[in-house]
Amino acid sequence: LSAILSFALITAYISILVSNFFGFSVVIINLFLFLIPAMVFVLNGQLNPQQALTFPNNPIKNWGLEIVNLKLAILVIFILFSVFYLLFSVFRVWSADTDYALGKQYNRAGEYEQAYDYLVNASQKRPGEPLFADELAINTTALALTAIQKNQSTAAANFANEAVRQSSYAIKTSPNNPTFWRSRIRVFTALAQMDEKYYEDALLAAQKSTELSPTDPEIFYNYALILTQLGQVDEAIAQMKKAHNLKPDYREPIYALGIIYHEVASDENAIAQMEYIIKNIASDDAQAAEKLLEWRGY
Repeated sequence: LSAILSFALITAYISILVSNFFGFSVVIINLFLFLIPAMVFVLNGQLNPQQALTFPNNPIKNWGLEIVNLKLAILVIFILFSVFYLLFSVFRVWSADTDYALGKQYNRAGEYEQAYDYLVNASQKRPGEPLFADELAINTTALALTAIQKNQSTAAANFANEAVRQSSYAIKTSPNNPTFWRSRIRVFTALAQMDEKYYEDALLAAQKSTELSPTDPEIFYNYALILTQLGQVDEAIAQMKKAHNLKPDYREPIYALGIIYHEVASDENAIAQMEYIIKNIASDDAQAAEKLLEWRGY
């Protein structure tokens, strides 16, 4: 009888192995995966359940067993601690990424105060992450402008300093990341509304961006706008032309170029820019049509 039962159990065990290989296991099947071999051993007298957990009373051997158990306990504790640490680290990364995503969404929605708390939490959970620093720089820049509008000069200065610090850290950590340099242009151009000294920093960021992204017309357009604010008109015109050459249907630099030409009393060139917009980009451009009407005088 035991031989028949053993054969049946072994056959069942093989079927479990086949099932697990081609399919997937469930809890009860895994239970049988370990119980069936034990049943076979018991049926064949290879495992005595009455003596399975007994040890000889030899004190020397017992002492050696205690050492083995102690080492095993230490190993188990070490493994458990390592697993807990890894799980905690993964959870912390997930939590930080979640806070960052929420903060970024609030930033895009213009809810800067709500975004600030999430972004700070994300940076605290994953210190040293330049992506978080870059987004926090954009956020604190917006908060600085909001504070200055409310005549909160101290808060505005603190937020501005924080924006500069976060942007500088992101650039220091990833000096060749074009996205961070674009954000830096945005940060300093916005802060220049509070203090024009920031235009110089914005100019340096724009120069670096043109080196990293020499085929991006928007970079050259922003560079030209900063040059215009600094009074470097000739260089601004040159950068506007570069943006136009890179993307002939890019309206903004052409329109801005027309405005610049008009301000330097080059109305013929100014009119030519607006005519280009009407003929080649948007025939219904109301702003360009209005400028043409104004500058032609009819």
